[in-house]
Amino acid sequence: MRLSKLTLAGFKSFADKTEIDFSAPMIGIVGPNGCGKSNIVDGLKWVLGELSAKSLRGGAMMDMIFNGSVARKPSGMASVTLTFDNPPVNGKRKLPLDFDSVSVTRQLYRDGSSEYLINKQQARLRDIRELFMDTGVGTDAYSIIEQGKVDILLQANPVQRREIFEEAAGISRFKARKKEAVRKLERTEQNLVLSRQQLDQTQRRLRSVKIQATRARNYKDYKEQLRRLQLSFLLAEYHKLHASLADITASLEQAEADRGAALRSLADQEKQINDGEIERQALLDQQKQIEHERLGNQSAAEKAEQRRQFTIANIRQSQDQIDQDSSRLEELSKRTTAIDLEQTEKQAFVEKLLLAQADAEKRLAQAQGDCRTLMHELNEKRSAIEDEKAGIVGLMRRTAQLNNEIHSIGSFQENLLSTRRKLDQRSSQIAHELEQMLAARDEAGGKLDEVGKLIEAEDHQLEQLKQQASMLGGSQQQLTQQLATAKEKRSGLESRRAVLQEMQDKQQGVADPVKAVLARRSEAGDGGGTFCFVHGLLAEMFEVEVEHARIVEAALGEYQQGLVVDSLDRLRDHQGIKALASLAGRVTFVPITQDAMKTNDVPPVNHDGAAPEGLCSVLEFVRYRDRIAPIAERLLGSTYVVESLDIARETCRRGAGNIRFVTRSGELLEADGRVVAGPATESDRTGGLISRRSELVQLNSQIDELDHQITQWQQALAKLNDRATHIEALDQELRQSIYDANAVRIELTSRLETLNAQISGLEREQPVLTAEAQQVYRQLRDAAEKRRGHEDQARQLEEDSGVRQQAVQALQDKSEQLTAHVEEAQEGITAIRVEAGKLTEQISNARHQLRQLEIAHGDIERQHKLLEDQLGQHHQRIEEYKQVAADAEEQVKQSELRIRELKTRADLVGHRLSKSDECIGNLRRAMIEHRQKVEADERAMQALQVDRRELEVKVEAIQQRSQEQLEVDLSVAYQEACRADDSPIDNIGQTDWQEVEQQIDTLRGKIHRIGNVNLEAIDEQEELEQRQEELSQQLGDIDEAKASLQKLIRQINEDSRKRFELTFEKIRENFAGQHGLFRKLFGGGRADIVLQPDDEGRIDVLESGIEIVARPPGKELRSIRLLSGGEKTMAAVALLLSIFQTRPSPFAILDEVDAALDETNVQRFTQILKGFLDHSHFIIITHNKATMQVCDKLYGITMQHRGVSRRVSVQFEQVGSDGTIATEAVKSTGGAAADESGAAGKEKGGRRVVSPARNQLANMLEDKEPVKVESG
Repeated sequence: MRLSKLTLAGFKSFADKTEIDFSAPMIGIVGPNGCGKSNIVDGLKWVLGELSAKSLRGGAMMDMIFNGSVARKPSGMASVTLTFDNPPVNGKRKLPLDFDSVSVTRQLYRDGSSEYLINKQQARLRDIRELFMDTGVGTDAYSIIEQGKVDILLQANPVQRREIFEEAAGISRFKARKKEAVRKLERTEQNLVLSRQQLDQTQRRLRSVKIQATRARNYKDYKEQLRRLQLSFLLAEYHKLHASLADITASLEQAEADRGAALRSLADQEKQINDGEIERQALLDQQKQIEHERLGNQSAAEKAEQRRQFTIANIRQSQDQIDQDSSRLEELSKRTTAIDLEQTEKQAFVEKLLLAQADAEKRLAQAQGDCRTLMHELNEKRSAIEDEKAGIVGLMRRTAQLNNEIHSIGSFQENLLSTRRKLDQRSSQIAHELEQMLAARDEAGGKLDEVGKLIEAEDHQLEQLKQQASMLGGSQQQLTQQLATAKEKRSGLESRRAVLQEMQDKQQGVADPVKAVLARRSEAGDGGGTFCFVHGLLAEMFEVEVEHARIVEAALGEYQQGLVVDSLDRLRDHQGIKALASLAGRVTFVPITQDAMKTNDVPPVNHDGAAPEGLCSVLEFVRYRDRIAPIAERLLGSTYVVESLDIARETCRRGAGNIRFVTRSGELLEADGRVVAGPATESDRTGGLISRRSELVQLNSQIDELDHQITQWQQALAKLNDRATHIEALDQELRQSIYDANAVRIELTSRLETLNAQISGLEREQPVLTAEAQQVYRQLRDAAEKRRGHEDQARQLEEDSGVRQQAVQALQDKSEQLTAHVEEAQEGITAIRVEAGKLTEQISNARHQLRQLEIAHGDIERQHKLLEDQLGQHHQRIEEYKQVAADAEEQVKQSELRIRELKTRADLVGHRLSKSDECIGNLRRAMIEHRQKVEADERAMQALQVDRRELEVKVEAIQQRSQEQLEVDLSVAYQEACRADDSPIDNIGQTDWQEVEQQIDTLRGKIHRIGNVNLEAIDEQEELEQRQEELSQQLGDIDEAKASLQKLIRQINEDSRKRFELTFEKIRENFAGQHGLFRKLFGGGRADIVLQPDDEGRIDVLESGIEIVARPPGKELRSIRLLSGGEKTMAAVALLLSIFQTRPSPFAILDEVDAALDETNVQRFTQILKGFLDHSHFIIITHNKATMQVCDKLYGITMQHRGVSRRVSVQFEQVGSDGTIATEAVKSTGGAAADESGAAGKEKGGRRVVSPARNQLANMLEDKEPVKVESG
């Protein structure tokens, strides 16, 4: 495998596509600092997957895209491609892809998106890294030795330095697999602990749930039996109600048919009336049309008169306008004469100004000649001053160099002091960190014990919560049953109330004449209608308890429907007699004030003087207002309640006078001996007026009490549900807390192990820091001596500079005098120019005024022509106005004639309209009589509708009860039962429904004895049994996975150990052996690479850090970090090349590695590189001439335009000793470079387009000075 080429496009400073061929064994890249050489290394690292913008010398990843320059726009994307030759060797390729050439591309776009490509196919970063793993190629691999990489290697601690050796040993892939396996093993152990805990919890819960599930199954069986019996019972009731409803519906349909026939007859009469109304409306429309036409003609006559008057006014106005325009024509003639005179005067003034302007220009030319002579003398003085200043600048440059060196030494001293402070801080930090880590280790151990106790306590709390949840479930079930019973009872009461309220609203049971009186009283309102003196029904003015309602109704008799009035006077006048005559039947009026016989206030007694048993006045059962007290005493004062009719007869025989008796069952014994008794009438069965009103009051009270009780139970059930939800949430929190605590326990155990490893590492680092501090003290002493010598030289140079500055001052004084003379001459020139400018401006103004006068003259001529045209138009308009006035006068006469004709037609239409009104009145009276018959039929229908509504309410109530209790739509269930072959509806008559009710009560008792049950226990048992089986199987799988991972880790450790030991010994031999690279580079000396033991003196091949010790010739053995700057570089290069020799990579990039080496060491360095060319090739970025000499091919990187880098091929002999590249080298490669960058001109639209890159090349060829390649 070999790197063949690198292609950059839009990456950093490489705006154009640039291709660098790496076919030669050793390639040098040269160019001045800042031209973009290191961007080649950044591009190579970037395409290999570098994700740190800081590592690529940028602030953000967007900095990788060319950001534009003064002459170039920013690029839209950055693209870098690496191409490798991948030939098969012994049937096997280095890269695991079956291609002879493999290209890897990375692209980044302005919108932030990016992509990786392998052979132009999309890939992942992981694919790129796995492709080059163990090949020595990578962003941090030893194949890229860039600026600062040597220092990083030297300053790295032993553990960090080990990573380079692992990459060389090819165990990076093994370590990645081991790291992933260890993470999986940790997760597996955590899952194993949690799975065992979950299995224990599941088994404990399963034992408890099995008992609850058995009770729940019994409960569900009883519930299902109860549901079937309740459904059968409800279906039977529904069937009976459905049959009754069908009968009433049939009667109602017949009544509706009779009503329909009557309505059709009524509609015929209404049609005749409508036809008459249509004819009448046509006459009215005709009458309106005649009136509208009359008004129109009248309006037309008025408008014609107005138009005639308006036209006469317009004639007068036009005559006035003719007079005004004639006057304006005379004024315009006078203005034309004045403008002609002013034009002649302005022309003479312009000619005078032109003569003055010519004289000013002559004077200006003479003053400018004098000024040029003074300027020539001044420039000579200034040139002499510049020569003296150049000498001073040379002295200052040398002084600045010395000051820079002094500053560099100062910076070096500051760096050494900073290093010493860092070493001291690190030493203190290590002591502080050791103290913190020891405390943290003790704290973690204490927390581990606390977590164990916490898990045990939370397990106990979880069991208590399960018991509370079971108890709550029973309470919820009991409350739910109570709510269902209360709702069922309320539904029945609500149905009864709806029926009674509907009867009350429709005044069912009230005679039609009484309804008519009440309706007409309501219609009268406050206006004092026919029956406005009626206060209302007597039955509605009494308040009676339900159990006493039948007694009061029997006592009142027909007076229940009596209408209360103040007196009977209003019925005796003419209006009252007329109102009574209009009623359809008889009505009872009960006056409040009436002279009647006094009631018997003395209660009846037996022969022994004692009152009969249970005797009391009916008034004791009645509540009423004081206003109707006379009526109550008159009608009920002589009526008493007894237990039976026999007692009433016995008391009456003993002489009870005018007293009436009523029994509690509603039998009435009148004072004259008449008895009112017998079965209840139809109106009694539906409830009398007083009974119905009393029952409504009682039902409202009962429903309110039930609503209050239901609300309380619902609130209690909601609280229980909230409590159950809270317990469930607590259960989940406890389970999560136990899971989290177990995770914390595992984390604490892992943390303790990590802390122990960190403490060992810090204890090993302390002695190394002490040795480095001693080396820093010696370097500070040498830097101070060098700085004092440079400061003496700088003072001498400053004295020489002062002498030359005095000479410059004398020349500057003479120059200032000449400058003053020049300024005076320039001021004179400026004055003449100002004078000439003023004359030019005056000439311009005068010419502008002449043009304005010409424009005004033309405007006056146009106005004169316009006025003459207007005069002609005014005369023509006057003739037109006279004709309009004559036409308007004729139109007035015609409109007055038409108005007289229309009045005659209107009188004829009015006569026909009177006859039509008389015919329609006769038809309306006949229709009123027919409508009264229809209303009587409707009242009969309303009675049937009330009965049907009562049945419908009962059906709705039973359906609602079915929905609430059984969650069944009873109507659907009834239809399905009727369609069934073995229909239960057919056996309704043969079923003993009393026995069914007993079975229902028995099942309810069994359910009640079962008590509280947890219905979810059945499903929970199944879930727990399935969960137990899954957890048992999962435990087996986890144990097996754990054993497999442990075996894999052991195998990885064994393979890694063998590979690392073999590679470590090879690197050690290549670096520190008798013929090792250290001895070759240093010309002798001794070095070694050792594994660092832990605190107990043991060495772990897989974990121990690596320390490097070296002894250059003539010095003592010490750590590589304690060597001098040049020695450090040499040692680091020897180490990296030793690694490279052990496991060569396809290529190596050396970025200014030779910068710190002297000429002798550079020769050694390049000589060693030649020994690696059989296995690899090198790409060297350098400023060193000796290094360039050994390169097979050189590429120069230039920046002809600011911010844009370009590649130029050069030969060694074309590079001078001072780092310049000869001009002919640039010329010889200019065309090729332009073609490769895509900058060559292209044919477009029949003409040649010259690209910016070709312009850059032309500028390079015109430059006569050579291009310099500066160091850095």
